[in-house]
Amino acid sequence: MSRMKGFTIIELLVVIGMIGILIAIAQPMLTSSAAKTYEYQCESRLRQIGVAMNAYCQDYGAFPASLDKVDALIQDREVLVCPRTGRRYWYCPPGPNADRETAVAACVNPHCARVPLPHRGGHCYLILLAGGGVEHVRR
Repeated sequence: MSRMKGFTIIELLVVIGMIGILIAIAQPMLTSSAAKTYEYQCESRLRQIGVAMNAYCQDYGAFPASLDKVDALIQDREVLVCPRTGRRYWYCPPGPNADRETAVAACVNPHCARVPLPHRGGHCYLILLAGGGVEHVRR
């Protein structure tokens, strides 16, 4: 009598279980890398806005009244949108006596405590400083 070759149901269940365990191990790593990608992309966009605002300041002697004023200096309009929230960056032009550490743009309005934070699992947002630097702010 010849025996048919193939997998038994037990062997299939063991293989499916092993695949499930591997997915459970890999899933947090993939999720955190996607979140970091959004954060790095947001930081890069804020730096590009900072460069455009610096160019605007050199041309006009003051910060722009809105982000729309630097639109001509930016190649891609998506730069003005936070990749995590999908909304335009909050912007507040600094006064003439503002120092380099004054926040001028951010993922969310830093003065609104009820806004959910977009980065690091809801614990962080990024701000652009008047001097062109980008900082991570935790609440």
